[in-house]
Amino acid sequence: MKNKKASMELSVNAIIILVIAIVIMGLILAFINKQFSTISKQLEMQEPEPGSPSASEPIILSRTTITASAGDTVLLKVNIYNPKDLAKKAKPTILATGCSAIGTTDVSGSERLINPGEMEKFIIMFNVPKKIAKDSSYLCQLSAGSDLVAGVTPLATKDLVIKIV
Repeated sequence: MKNKKASMELSVNAIIILVIAIVIMGLILAFINKQFSTISKQLEMQEPEPGSPSASEPIILSRTTITASAGDTVLLKVNIYNPKDLAKKAKPTILATGCSAIGTTDVSGSERLINPGEMEKFIIMFNVPKKIAKDSSYLCQLSAGSDLVAGVTPLATKDLVIKIV
């Protein structure tokens, strides 16, 4: 009889420990999520708003020259205007041409449909590689279009200078 009682106590203790562990893990995850949210908002608030784009200048950047250090996370706000007669899907992308050392970009949201004569706001975030030459500059091209592949004309392009200090 003692064996059954001991096994019952063990399982109750195990359940209590499991519940406490799950509650603590939930609190830790909530804390981490709040910290990332706060940091993201701070980064966004520090970045100036870009001007309004037009048919003559369909891409407006919050900064045309970015100064960063190796390992930095860079945030850039982009406004894209559709000067075409048809609605187009677009998403800003930093092309690798002349800028391959910078790497890939992460754009908030997916492609968006931009109606003729209207604009959309995007936020680009990218990480400067940790192993990159200091005191160097890269002339990159930011392009807005849908599934940018060779032979497809983008909706618009804009030059962007990235300086590594």
